[in-house]
Amino acid sequence: MRRKTCGTDSLRKATRAHQAGNIQRAETLYRGILELDPDHPQALHQSGILLFQSGRVDSGLQRLETSVALKKDDPEFLDNLAKAYLDIRRNEDALRTSQQALSLNSSFAPAQHNM
Repeated sequence: MRRKTCGTDSLRKATRAHQAGNIQRAETLYRGILELDPDHPQALHQSGILLFQSGRVDSGLQRLETSVALKKDDPEFLDNLAKAYLDIRRNEDALRTSQQALSLNSSFAPAQHNM
């Protein structure tokens, strides 16, 4: 039980640091979560976004793809992956991923904008 609480607290802190632009702190916190739980979908996803935004495109994309594989039913995860694909001009992958997000939630507006 303690491990889950610690992961939740760390994820909250990492998210706040990331949103505040404290990239180094956020990355350290995400890394700590993933050392305890390498398949933590939210930590993988958010650290993937951070890596992608920091110019580490391959590593970021790998984490985003892994998080989607672990949590296939999350339209937000799929949408962020689609945006990453668009950024690197993998348009067919972006379209397919946006369609997956919309198939889960037809009113999910962010995915509609990727089409």
